[in-house]
Amino acid sequence: MFQRHNILLEVIPFRPSYHSGDEIYDFVIEILEKWDININNVHVFVHDIAANMGKAFHHQSFESVSCTSHTLQLAINDVLIKEKQHDALCKKVRSVVGHFKHSIRANKLLKKCQSENRIPAHKFIQDVYTRWNSTFLMLNRFLEQKKSVLGLAPFINLNVTFSINDFTMVKELVKILEIFHSAILTLSKENSTLSEVIPLLRSIFVPLETIKDVSTTCSETANAFILKLKNQFIDFETKELLTISTLLDPRFKDKVFSCADIAQQGRNSLLNKLKFVYPVICQTVANT
Repeated sequence: MFQRHNILLEVIPFRPSYHSGDEIYDFVIEILEKWDININNVHVFVHDIAANMGKAFHHQSFESVSCTSHTLQLAINDVLIKEKQHDALCKKVRSVVGHFKHSIRANKLLKKCQSENRIPAHKFIQDVYTRWNSTFLMLNRFLEQKKSVLGLAPFINLNVTFSINDFTMVKELVKILEIFHSAILTLSKENSTLSEVIPLLRSIFVPLETIKDVSTTCSETANAFILKLKNQFIDFETKELLTISTLLDPRFKDKVFSCADIAQQGRNSLLNKLKFVYPVICQTVANT
């Protein structure tokens, strides 16, 4: 059984002029040579989706993939900003959260209200653009504290009001963002693997399609997420590295692909990879 090991090879300060893709590429080659690591023995480089990192690692010498969690989070931020209705709603929620974050009086009233109404004694959560899942956490906590917000509104100066439709939209938006929340948590684990990318992306697309078809308030938002993800993860089920990783994972094998043809295409790619190492076995498999 394989056991993963994490080893830090090098840490250096980068001057601003060193942040180009070419400089990063040269640095990686230099480190590999310093540690006598043959480039052919490097399975894959994983990197974020910054343009310079993409340029550095999308080199013909490298097999590379971008960070799926990072890509998902940027897709969330992009869609929420462009969907004006939900962007305005999030701004209203941030205003309430900010009020409770900075007002001692409001916090005292909040604690009293929570105690008297048996509401969970939780603080509000402020979302941060660069903190993954934070918008989901903010909206989910806001929903939990809905009774507190409505009960305290006449006694504190919130400067915003919420309609029944607003709370409905928050609830629907939380339902969508929770799908991403679960996937990003899984992919962010220390022991996450490439084999989880296809199953998790499928676990996002399928419920989004359902919400798009049945939701009365978030259908357009769900569709916006679907279009954004399709643009970010073009043909992700047929990318050889992801496909083979998934097929070799005993948890998934060929059971998570969207159709039998894609699964068969993946099996063919795997057999082509193996036939030079195990030609007799591959011929036997191909004939069964």
